[in-house]
Parts: sequence; structure tokens; C-alpha cells
Amino acid sequence: MSIFIESGYGPYELAQLNRCRLYHQVFFISDVASANGKQIEDIYRTKERNLSRRSSWQWPQQGEPDRPGWLLWDRALTYLERHGKLRVPLGEWIAKSHQACTFLRRLWQGDRKDK
Repeated sequence: MSIFIESGYGPYELAQLNRCRLYHQVFFISDVASANGKQIEDIYRTKERNLSRRSSWQWPQQGEPDRPGWLLWDRALTYLERHGKLRVPLGEWIAKSHQACTFLRRLWQGDRKDK
């Protein structure tokens, strides 16, 4: 998330943010955004992993970041928002995501089985 570099975070802070990013296995703002692209999913502000989204990429092992790291991560995500919404809402998808939303897939497959 190059936005953190552009936001003026220093090397130590960027290392902390990177630990949180790797822990959540996110790379793009769209990876932490809601399905409608208008806000950040609350789960990404915490140390809880989002089990309904799975990445197809190979990620390095990352232990759980410490509390100061999570506080910085939350502050950095808040920078992307204004009044609880992304400052710049995401537009249409332009490429396939590395994340698969298993929750929505299960719903969709369930709908298809009923028909």
C-alpha cells in the first residue's frame, strides 16, 4: 500500500505497517475495502483474520504484530477515510483480485442449488 509511503510515514512506522499488512495478507486498498468499495471493513482494523477472504498469492509467514503496531495500522487506515467512508471510493474492478470471497461464493452456490 504505497499510500502509506506517500502519507509521510518513516522507515520504522512503515515496517510496523508492513507487519500488519502481511499478517492480514493485503496489498491493495481494495483488499481491505467493503464489497461496495466505499469503506474499510472493520475486521481489518483488528488482529482478527478475515476467514471469508482467501488470497491466492504465496505470503511470507508473519507473526501477530504488537499493540503499538495495530494502533498505528488503525490510524493509517483512518487516514484513508473521511467520516467513515473512503476519501476516494473505489470504482469498477479492472482486474481479477488475488482474494476470493468464500462467504459470497457459498451464498452464490447455495442460490444456484436452490434453482
